[in-house]
Amino acid sequence: MGKHPKKNDGIAVIHEPVLKSVTREHTNQVRSSKKLPTLKGISSVIISDEEEQPGDKDPYGSTVSQGKGKTVEPQVVDKCSSDYQRRNYKVIDTENSKIVKKLSYTPSPSPSSFKRKDRPTKQKNKLETQLRIPGSSCKFYKLDITKATLPKVAMFPPIKKMYLKPEEAILCLYLFPENVGFHLHSPMVFKIGEYCEGLRNDFECMIPDGWVGDRIITMMTATVNWNQRQTYKKEVWCLPPSFAMEVGNKATTETLLNLFRDPYLPDFAKLKLIYVPIEDHDYQHWYLMVINTEYRKVYHLDTYMVESAIAMRHAKMHSIAEALSLITLSIFDGDVPCCTYPDFHQWEIVEPRGIPNYGHSANSGLWVTEWLQLESCFNNQVIGGMDETVMRMKIVMRILMGANNDCRAMIIAAANECWFQLHVDRDNAFNLKIQKLLSQGEGESH
Repeated sequence: MGKHPKKNDGIAVIHEPVLKSVTREHTNQVRSSKKLPTLKGISSVIISDEEEQPGDKDPYGSTVSQGKGKTVEPQVVDKCSSDYQRRNYKVIDTENSKIVKKLSYTPSPSPSSFKRKDRPTKQKNKLETQLRIPGSSCKFYKLDITKATLPKVAMFPPIKKMYLKPEEAILCLYLFPENVGFHLHSPMVFKIGEYCEGLRNDFECMIPDGWVGDRIITMMTATVNWNQRQTYKKEVWCLPPSFAMEVGNKATTETLLNLFRDPYLPDFAKLKLIYVPIEDHDYQHWYLMVINTEYRKVYHLDTYMVESAIAMRHAKMHSIAEALSLITLSIFDGDVPCCTYPDFHQWEIVEPRGIPNYGHSANSGLWVTEWLQLESCFNNQVIGGMDETVMRMKIVMRILMGANNDCRAMIIAAANECWFQLHVDRDNAFNLKIQKLLSQGEGESH
């Protein structure tokens, strides 16, 4: 083995290692070689390809592998101007320069292995992706609050200028379906207490050009009365059309109180307005009578003023006013808080300004229903213009979708079920069409 290093006064002396020249492969550098320190006696390191026993040790104590392989010079790192440059390896064959070492590798899959046996066409892929889950399309139908619209599958579909909420737009499918079978079954859709109820068929008259009759007007009067009981002011009485009919039939005050006292004539200490819708059976016409206790006047709201009918209508209004005078005295026991003495039949009958004269009675019931919604906001300057199509839908939603309707939750659930079933049928029909196209494509390919 090698000699031990000499000691100088007990301190080991380390000799400078022998430097050898190592060739570096560079193409564009001026310096081609640099002396680097290496182990003395070993000029290269053998990387063995075989797992063999280590070979003999050289005179310096290093173990050299006996396997065949490539001689690889160690990596040289040269520090130059604050960064390191990695130098190339120089490979030198130990025995035969013609021997080439092949590394093991996994062959990449050939493109043919990814090919489908039955590669679908672009059109087939497109058709397959269009298949729907029945009912799924109802979730993607846009129902914006400001412009809720529906497919034209209802007899009275909503339009954008109605500004309906999504649940109101869906309700139209349930109320005005095109399917004739729906009309055979007419469930209850409106109820207030035990005195006013309404069926789905009662709202068919609200379809454009329909004649609005006593059923819609009665439901609106019940809605107004319910609202007045919930407010703080409590200053409006709103009587149904049947009140004017009973007065025309010469009903007594006691009979009128038995029929209308609890639902329509509450004890309002601040009673200010009394609404009474009246029907003229000779002309099939509706008009409205409003008693204003503050101004001591009776207002006549009419969209078809015929000279021959005015005197008869005023006489009927006087008889109704007289009946209400007696009822008011009976309810308040002579101490009427709304006026000094309820002699309504002696007050002047006037016509508010702004009421249009259409010359027909086709929309008179619609106008009376609209005027009833004024409630406490009534004045002698009545606005006489409206979009009838929009107003019909607004009246329907005002009656059915308010907190006054005991059937509100039931009809919303029924409308959602109707909406879902509509899209189930539409999706099934769409899928059937796609499947027919797919079968035709397969037939042509064969």
